[in-house]
Amino acid sequence: MTLSSRVDPVELAASLAPLIRAHAAETERERRLARPVVDGLLAAGLFDLNRPAAYGGAEVDPITMFRAVEELARHDSAAAWVVAVSLMGNVFVSFYADEGAEEIFGSPGLVMSGAAHPVGRAERVPGGYRLSGQWQFFSGCQVSTWWHAKAALVGDGGEPAPMYLCVPADPGCVVDTWHTLGMRGTGSHDVRLDGVFVPEHRAAVMPPRPKSAAFSGPLYRLTIWPAVALMAVPALGVARAAIDELVELAGTKTANFGGALARRAGAQRQVAEAEARLGAARAYLFEAYGGAWRAAVAGEPIDLGLKQRMQLAGTHAANEAATAVDLVCTAAGSTAARMEYRFERLWRDARTIVTQAFCSPGRYESVGQVMFGVPHDWPFFNL
Repeated sequence: MTLSSRVDPVELAASLAPLIRAHAAETERERRLARPVVDGLLAAGLFDLNRPAAYGGAEVDPITMFRAVEELARHDSAAAWVVAVSLMGNVFVSFYADEGAEEIFGSPGLVMSGAAHPVGRAERVPGGYRLSGQWQFFSGCQVSTWWHAKAALVGDGGEPAPMYLCVPADPGCVVDTWHTLGMRGTGSHDVRLDGVFVPEHRAAVMPPRPKSAAFSGPLYRLTIWPAVALMAVPALGVARAAIDELVELAGTKTANFGGALARRAGAQRQVAEAEARLGAARAYLFEAYGGAWRAAVAGEPIDLGLKQRMQLAGTHAANEAATAVDLVCTAAGSTAARMEYRFERLWRDARTIVTQAFCSPGRYESVGQVMFGVPHDWPFFNL
């Protein structure tokens, strides 16, 4: 289904809440997003939010994307994460020739997944490349239809050149490695490929070729950056859910010692601080990307100053959201440890999200390097 420009993606995401929640336990237990949820997301067009309009997509602005993914995360972080990863994959399609984009976007039930590390190996052969390697953190690999992977082009003379290549998903190539504390339902297993042929039109030596007309809009002038922030956005939805759960709990819980939860000064301070941290982090993220969006619409360059601001806002959003969930769980007391409540999963998911490279505390250092004018360690600043 193609998402109509007249339909609010946030409302569509909210409408899926009963379906997502009904399958949340299955998603967690099976370590993959439940198939009915995938089908619901596809039917709602939420995997198409940043697909070019020329290929039947919605091509929405970044903040609309953020709000839709945030809403999904209120109900299940795995659903939000798989959508976010697929939307990032849509951006990588812009690297390929028009024939590749047409093949990928023309396929039914498109869900993208991919990974960049460890870097694989690509060898040039007639008509394309042979791709080999084993990549970690291939989120959504069990439910996706296309995979993209980073590799180094070898045996072509000179230094190995970085490449991105896209192949049809093959469940037989998934390596069961995703045994984690949190974000279990994302199914972020390893993927191993051994000499898979990739035609020329689904391969791109970096830096990528100039974008075709289909990718000429302001959304694509922001390159990978909205997708980078999408890795942080699920944490906002998780924190929102945690605060809402605490407010609901406070209406009924009376502690063995200390009286009603709603009347305890510590809990009052903790819920207010959590709300402030979440609200401020969310506002900074939206402000940073709002400024970048205005620059893109005006045709202004997306310079390193804008990029470091976007990275900082995403890193800050995820880490402040995780701190907000910490505060909520402290206020909830022993209830937060009980598996019949959502608190323990929300805490596990929030703390797992901030281990991901795009929003880990290490990115503060990457931004600080740019601010101080010293060499930086974050390759995405080059895109």
